[in-house]
Amino acid sequence: NVCVTQTVKRRGPGLAVQIFCDDAPVGSAVIVDFNCNGVSCLMEPIGFLPGVTPVGAGPSRSVRFASAPYYFEVGDEITNDIDQVGATTPGGRLTAVLVIRA
Repeated sequence: NVCVTQTVKRRGPGLAVQIFCDDAPVGSAVIVDFNCNGVSCLMEPIGFLPGVTPVGAGPSRSVRFASAPYYFEVGDEITNDIDQVGATTPGGRLTAVLVIRA
């Protein structure tokens, strides 16, 4: 489990989530979720299935925020949660980007 926390600097709506995973996992999926102040801001976490590699060509699939529009406020704590349990070979070189329009 890997977590990275950022603080929102400008208020605005969430526009997109882009996830890239250059190396496909083997044995179990990589699951990515974005949390705002400890609560998921996505309708559902994003998963990369074993053996499937979306290579830097764009978002893994369309992603919906928990509400439309989902507004982020100055000072909100954004955490991206990356989980993988039981992998034979973990996925690698994962990039997760949350786009907020300021």
